[in-house]
Amino acid sequence: MKTKFIFLLTIILVFSIHSIACSQDMFNNTLNLDSLKHQKYLIRQEDKDGITEGSLTVDVVPQDEAKYQVSIDFLLGEDHFTNSFIASKDDNQNLFNNLFFSNPMAMAIVMPVFAVQFMLLPVTLMGGELKEGFLWSSKEDDEELTIQVPSSEERFGLKAYWVEILKDKQIAVRMLYSKEAPLPFVVEITDSDTLDEGLESLYLELQEWETN
Repeated sequence: MKTKFIFLLTIILVFSIHSIACSQDMFNNTLNLDSLKHQKYLIRQEDKDGITEGSLTVDVVPQDEAKYQVSIDFLLGEDHFTNSFIASKDDNQNLFNNLFFSNPMAMAIVMPVFAVQFMLLPVTLMGGELKEGFLWSSKEDDEELTIQVPSSEERFGLKAYWVEILKDKQIAVRMLYSKEAPLPFVVEITDSDTLDEGLESLYLELQEWETN
C-alpha cells in the first residue's frame, strides 16, 4: 500500500512540474487537440527475455462545440489496450489521465519519457539554450551528470537537437528533442534508475505525425 501511495504521489508531482514548466515555455509543447490529427510512436523495449516491439497511437477527431474524440491505441508484444474519450481543446490533463491511469503498461512506457525530459530542468532553469555544442555538467553525491548536444537534424519539417545525458561519462539517455513536439521524436533510455524495474533499455520513435 505504501509503495502504491508513493508511486501515485510521484505521478501527481510529475504532472504538476510538467504543467508549470510548459507554462513557462521550458519543455515541449503539450498536445494541441485543435491541430493534432494522428501520431504513432514505435516502441521497443529490452529485458532479460529479449526485445519486445509495439506502438503507441493517438488519433483526434473534431466533434461539435469545440469537443474532440481522442482514441489511444497501445500495443506492446501481446499486451493491447485501446481507449476512446471526449476532451475539450487543450484538455491535456484529461488526456494524461486516460493514457496513464487506464493502463499500467502504457504508464510504464511513457513515464520514463517524461522523467528524462525533467533531467533538462537544470539547463532551462539557468536560462541555458539547447543548441549544437551545448555542454553542462554537475557533480553531486559522487555522481557526475552531463548534458550535451552534439548535433541536430530535421524531422517532420522541424529542427530538432540530439541531446545526450551521461551519468559518470556513460550515456544514460539519448533523445532527439524539439520544443515544437509533444514528446521527443526519438528517446533511447538505458538508465536503470529511470526505467521500470526489470527493463534494460527503452526506445521510442515518432514514425507518423499528421496535423489539421
